[in-house]
Amino acid sequence: MDRDTVITRIDALAECLLLSDASDAEAFARAKKDLSEIAVWAKSDGQSDVGKILESACERIDSAHLGNGTSAASIYDLTVACLSSLQMVVRDGCSVEQAQFPRALYDAVVQEKAGDEVSTKANESTSIDRGILAEFLDHASTVFADLEPVIVAAESHPAPGAVAQIRREIHTIKAEAGFVGLGEMSGLFHAVEDAIDRAGGGTIPEGILDALDWARRHIAAIEGKGSAPGSPDELVARLREFTPVAAVVVPEEPAVIAPSTRIESDPDLMREFISEAREHLDNADVHLLTVEMNSRDSEALNAVFRAFHTIKGVSGFLGLEDIKSVAHEAENLLDKARKGEIELRGTYVDTVFDTIDMLKRMIVSVEGAVATGGLLESEPGLRQLVDHIRAVLAGKVDANMETRHASPGARKRIGEILHSQGVTNPAAVGSALAAQLQIDTMPLGEILVREIVISRSQLNHALEIQKQEGSTRKLGDILVANGMARIEDINRALAKQSTPASDPVGAMLVRAKEVAPKDVAMALRGQKQHAPIEVKEAVKVDADRLDKLIDLVGELVIAESMISQSEELASVASQHLTRQISQLDKITRELQEIGMSLRMVPVRPTFQKMSRLVRDLAKKSGKQVEFITEGEDTELDKTVVDKIGDPLVHMIRNAVDHGIEASAEERIAKGKSATGSVTLRAFHKGGNIHIEIQDDGRGLNRDSILAKARERNLIREGDQLTDREIFDLIFEPGFSTAREITDVSGRGVGMDVVRRNVESLRGQVEIQSELDKGTVFSIRLPLTLAIIDGMVIRVGDERYIIPTLSVVRSIKPDAEQIATVTDRGEMLKLQGKLIPIYRLHTLFDVSSAKTDPLDAIVLILDDEGAHVGLMVDELLGQQQIVIKSLGETMKAVRGIAGGAIMGDGTVGLIIDVGGIVRLAEVTAPARAKRAMTAA
Repeated sequence: MDRDTVITRIDALAECLLLSDASDAEAFARAKKDLSEIAVWAKSDGQSDVGKILESACERIDSAHLGNGTSAASIYDLTVACLSSLQMVVRDGCSVEQAQFPRALYDAVVQEKAGDEVSTKANESTSIDRGILAEFLDHASTVFADLEPVIVAAESHPAPGAVAQIRREIHTIKAEAGFVGLGEMSGLFHAVEDAIDRAGGGTIPEGILDALDWARRHIAAIEGKGSAPGSPDELVARLREFTPVAAVVVPEEPAVIAPSTRIESDPDLMREFISEAREHLDNADVHLLTVEMNSRDSEALNAVFRAFHTIKGVSGFLGLEDIKSVAHEAENLLDKARKGEIELRGTYVDTVFDTIDMLKRMIVSVEGAVATGGLLESEPGLRQLVDHIRAVLAGKVDANMETRHASPGARKRIGEILHSQGVTNPAAVGSALAAQLQIDTMPLGEILVREIVISRSQLNHALEIQKQEGSTRKLGDILVANGMARIEDINRALAKQSTPASDPVGAMLVRAKEVAPKDVAMALRGQKQHAPIEVKEAVKVDADRLDKLIDLVGELVIAESMISQSEELASVASQHLTRQISQLDKITRELQEIGMSLRMVPVRPTFQKMSRLVRDLAKKSGKQVEFITEGEDTELDKTVVDKIGDPLVHMIRNAVDHGIEASAEERIAKGKSATGSVTLRAFHKGGNIHIEIQDDGRGLNRDSILAKARERNLIREGDQLTDREIFDLIFEPGFSTAREITDVSGRGVGMDVVRRNVESLRGQVEIQSELDKGTVFSIRLPLTLAIIDGMVIRVGDERYIIPTLSVVRSIKPDAEQIATVTDRGEMLKLQGKLIPIYRLHTLFDVSSAKTDPLDAIVLILDDEGAHVGLMVDELLGQQQIVIKSLGETMKAVRGIAGGAIMGDGTVGLIIDVGGIVRLAEVTAPARAKRAMTAA
């Protein structure tokens, strides 16, 4: 057999299995025959691992049909997954590891191949306590996962802080590996540490990520989860040969410092500028102290930014070029902090304080020049300050390099620290503390001036307008109407006015001119460094125990529901017993919420792994790709997080390799930037978690997809499909429109794996794409796989559960609200909108249900932001529902997400809102016509 013949047989077998099911013995017989022959071919072609995997698959097929306890349905899924991976190896040239064969097949082959080598590596540390070794392996894996995105980011933008963090972590792992007897790992990271030192913080040695990969495989081998990676000697040699490329020194533009000049602007304008600039700088001092205490206080940071922005603009208008220059440079620094590119702390805060002090001295010089009519001299040290700010902006200054030593004894209060330093006296501190107790509400205008929203002259002008109009208009309305402030600024000031809160002691001492702002900042920094840290105690729990706990909580919820809804209990229940049952219900609900929260983990680690994947793929393909993540703190059930990794790998791989254009020139010709972007985001919506993979590349070509589908007889000539139906074709096994084969994949290759994995989590995956604009893959997943709040409904004699988060409202319609629209069926007129109505009894063929909408209830449900109406007979109430699987035979029923044991012990079906809408879109026209005829 040649390769083309093998590809044809694989495709034919995939189609055969797709059209069969687990009970089709003939399909299994064909699968075993074909896989056996392909295994022989693979071994003859030098792919012995592939041959062994296929032989293992054949053995499992035999096991299922000999009745050896293996489920035929599970073997069916295993075989389909094996075929998908086999297509990637044979047709696309992927390695066995890249193709991601089912673990049950791959692990068996790998373990057989690596048994002796693994045991050798595992015995490296026979003299070390196994518990210590296991703890190190777990710790190292966590460090590697956290370190990888930092290294990827530092490769593009080396920063002293990031490089120092990388070196610190590598040094620790090196020492710990040596302690537990892992000499090869310790030696490898020693070479990494030396390479970082030689780079001097200016370059990240390229071999660091390879070292992490080797260490991961080494750990997996010790744990018996994979083959050993071999000797790291080649990596060590490469790291030792690493020589950092000499940085190209680009002369910085010198600071623009004007020579001595004569002030020619209007003296009144100058005096007004001097007054307002001083007020802005004084307020900036106090707001900067707030930033020192909390660098993420956006209001305080924005207030400081506004001060510099205002001074820059007015000084430029008045021709004060020195002031404009230094304010502009400081504004750039603050803007980076506002955008989250740097954290304003340590040396960075000191730099802003130095700039404020410089501007204050320059204002004094301006005031003197205006008073005497003399020349305005350049302030000493101005050039050095501007150069320092530019060095900070270029990342050449580390925020942790303190300019002055922070005072010890930091557990004292700020007033005590300042007094012990001799900066102030007890009387001044006492006055500040007394002033704190005053709660007089500050006028709105003063708050806006203090927040540097408006200037003093603007406030005076607004007050004059208010006076002329007889105080009939509110000050805030006047400021907004004259463009001096925004409505949100007014609302924020009013909120502060309604809840008066005095400044901290340090800020009050600064306002009273008792101490310098920078002295207070240093005292705060010392207090923060030495303050006691509250450490939450954590306990590691085995995942199996946690799963068992959640299962028991689920059973408790069911048992509690049965008790509270028991007819026997209701007939004898006293008021006291009813209260006790209500208390039991409350405790059960709280226990369930706490139990579920234990399983919730952020998606950040999974997202961080993708940054490395994008980096490697971009380097391999020679493309410039920017990877963006959003919503990394979004939490999801641990089971879901563990299983979503593979689908994300497939989709991101396709986005980079085939979504993003092949060259920067091609992108520029389309009017795009040379660098492509891939965005991975997660967010909550409609009671579900949504994960989106978006690229700004070529987009999907619907014509190419249609042509390929017709070629493979997936659709007939003349079929009219929507964009959604066309894009869904790429999820068919082996479907690809790629013009060339790469060792990554083609758009659609492996996408059947994506859909299968997502649907196994009761999720859905959808595609939106525009040619030459880009593609968005949207995955919708349930928050948890165990317990939900559900609305119990009745249709005929059947009961169903609808997730409460999907229910918008319920309505009993009247005749005027029901309409029939051509080609769209029944519609509900609600608040000026037409909402489609779907009859649940017609979709599920339920007899004895209400057929007249005027006698029924319509539930308004949310489906991906759109509203639909579901006609039911009755609402029975709301309760917690434990989701149960319906088994292999019913897992693919459209519109059903699972089952639940009701209070009386019977089973109720849980409605999948998205699935029921898709089912209705297909079957509604004919069924609606029959239903209306019957009515």
